[in-house]
Amino acid sequence: MLLCSLAMYLFSNVSLNSPLLLVGIASGLSGMGMSIFMAPNTSSIMGSAGRQHYGIVSAFLNLTRNGAHIVGIAIPTAIVVSVMAGLGYEADLSDTEKLKDLGLRTAYASAMARAFQLSTVLMVFTVLLVILGGIRGRFGNQSIRPESEIG
Repeated sequence: MLLCSLAMYLFSNVSLNSPLLLVGIASGLSGMGMSIFMAPNTSSIMGSAGRQHYGIVSAFLNLTRNGAHIVGIAIPTAIVVSVMAGLGYEADLSDTEKLKDLGLRTAYASAMARAFQLSTVLMVFTVLLVILGGIRGRFGNQSIRPESEIG
C-alpha cells in the first residue's frame, strides 16, 4: 500500500509539462503496490474464514472489491467535474478541437491532481489502518497490567 500511496502522490504532481517517465514510474508503482498488497490480503481474509465459508467469503470479497471500484471511479469523476466547473470549463474532452484550448487542458490536469490528492490521503489512512490492525492482531490478546499487580 505504501507503493500505491507513493504512486498516487506522484500522479497528483503530474502537470502538462511533466515527463512521460513520471507517469510511467507512477503507473508501475501503482501496479506493483496493488499486486503486492492484494494477494496476501485476500489470502489472509480467506484463511481466517474457514474452509466451510470459502464460497460466501469469496463472493463477499468480490462484491466489496466491485463496490470499491465503482466508488473509486465515481468520487474522482465528481471531483474532476466539480473542479473543472469551478475553473469555468465543461468536463467534456471528447472533441479534439476543444483539446487545443490550453486552459481546458490545464483545468483538467488541475482537477486530476485534486482527485489524486484525495486518493493519496485515503491510501495513507489505509496504510495506517493496516499497520494498526496488524499491531492489534499481534498484541491484542495481551493485557497490560499495572506493575502493582505483577507478582
